[in-house]
Amino acid sequence: MNCGDAFMIEDESGAKEHLHVLVITPTDRNEVITVPICTRQRWSETLVCLEVGDHPFIQHASFVAFRHARIRSTKRIEEAIASGLARRMEAISPAVLERIHKALPDSDFVPNEVRAFFKDIMKI
Repeated sequence: MNCGDAFMIEDESGAKEHLHVLVITPTDRNEVITVPICTRQRWSETLVCLEVGDHPFIQHASFVAFRHARIRSTKRIEEAIASGLARRMEAISPAVLERIHKALPDSDFVPNEVRAFFKDIMKI
C-alpha cells in the first residue's frame, strides 16, 4: 500500500460505502492515516472540495470528511480487501493528495490523535 492509494469500504454505521484515501506512506509499524470522501451537503466541511474528474469514482460534488480521518493498520485494510469487505480503487491524483496534505493540519474536525500523528510523520 502506498500514499494516495484508495479503497471503498462501508462507513462506521455500515449504511453506505465511501472512498477512502491513504494520506501517508505506511510507517514502520504499518500504520496509515485514511480520510473518506463523501457527497457534499450544505453542512460539509469545505477545506477540500472535489468535483467530477478529480477521481474516476466521483460522480458529483464531494468533500474530504476530515472528522472521519483515522489511523489504520495496513494489515487490517489488506484483510478487509482480501475478505471482500473493501475493494481497491484507483489511486487519488498527486494534486488532490497535496490539497489533502495542506488542509489536514488546519481542519477543526480532524481527531487530535490523527493530527498529532500526521504532524509527527510529516515533520510539521
